[in-house]
Amino acid sequence: NYHESIKLTNFIFIRHAESYNNSLYEIIFNKLGKNITEDVLIAEEIRLRQPDCGISSRGERQAQLLGEYIKENKLNLDLKNTQLFSSPMYRCLLTTNFLSNCNSDIKVTVNPLLYETGGCYDHTSTNETIGLKGLTTNEVIERFPSFKCMDGMEN
Repeated sequence: NYHESIKLTNFIFIRHAESYNNSLYEIIFNKLGKNITEDVLIAEEIRLRQPDCGISSRGERQAQLLGEYIKENKLNLDLKNTQLFSSPMYRCLLTTNFLSNCNSDIKVTVNPLLYETGGCYDHTSTNETIGLKGLTTNEVIERFPSFKCMDGMEN
């Protein structure tokens, strides 16, 4: 029967764990208090913000817990046939690394077309905002040797 031969494919989308930049307001308010002016808040955020940041300590805990959840197979997945795709953004790669470390059967492929619009950016010397593409193939392989990279990630 044709329908019995079709393999079911599940897609599960996971946002990266809390990034360092996502935790900046909490860091700033803890350091300077909640009664600071908006100008001070914005200036401090610009000073501390990282263009392609990692994940916060809370984000590390989130990723570890999610990895353990997957390892315990609470999603009822065929882990031997599970494939993770990640953005080349550092916060995404770190999150994915926690997930793959919890189960060696899970393979990771980095796809340069997976990214959030406006999520990874920096400023030029003239204060123009420029979008960034995340890590290159060489940078990914250096930091995450078991990950495979798709074409399109310039070195």
